Amino acid sequence: MNLKKLLILSVLSFSVIFTQSFFVFAIEETNEATSSSESLKDIMKNADLGKVNGAINNLLNKKVAMIGKVTRITDESITITSLSGIKILNLSSNPKILKGSEEIAVGKIEVENWVTVLGKIEDDEFTPHFIYVSVATLRPKTQEVVIGTITTISISEVTIKTRSGDEEKTLKLSKTTDYQDSDGEKVSALSFSKDINVLVTGTNDEINTTALTLRSLAPLSNE
Repeated sequence: MNLKKLLILSVLSFSVIFTQSFFVFAIEETNEATSSSESLKDIMKNADLGKVNGAINNLLNKKVAMIGKVTRITDESITITSLSGIKILNLSSNPKILKGSEEIAVGKIEVENWVTVLGKIEDDEFTPHFIYVSVATLRPKTQEVVIGTITTISISEVTIKTRSGDEEKTLKLSKTTDYQDSDGEKVSALSFSKDINVLVTGTNDEINTTALTLRSLAPLSNE
């Protein structure tokens, strides 16, 4: 057999082998695709289409909540200042406005009131559905820490001269104030008096600071 015939036979053999392999591979791919389609059909048969549609709608129409202080009111809109900036609430969708448990008209909202707004983003526009009005501030309380010496203390408040000596700070005391000795153990409020060095943690609501914990920095006289 000459070289030319040997080359032709080799090419033909390779073609047959490749064709068979490809055919088997194609059958496996087709079977896998068919199996996947049947699995998908089974899933869709068993799915609660109402829940599926609801989930899709929630993704498409994003629910949003925001808190802000009212700065301007018209019959058509309410302008508020929130943590993310100035927002204008369009009232064309007739959102329900509530103050406590009572539904009120937009004219009863006042500048400086605070509002919690619930709505959705639809077509890239925020649409308010519920507006809850509050006279009291809804701004988150800030944490405060004071270290110093007690100058006066009563049932309702304590005044502390700060370590810098430049100022005195008065804090409200409440039924929930936690009184602690130098080891952090709970003690009576009567354990504290003038000239005791203390560390106080509290929350500030823009008007008052209320003490959450009042802790002695040195052993108390009754320890």
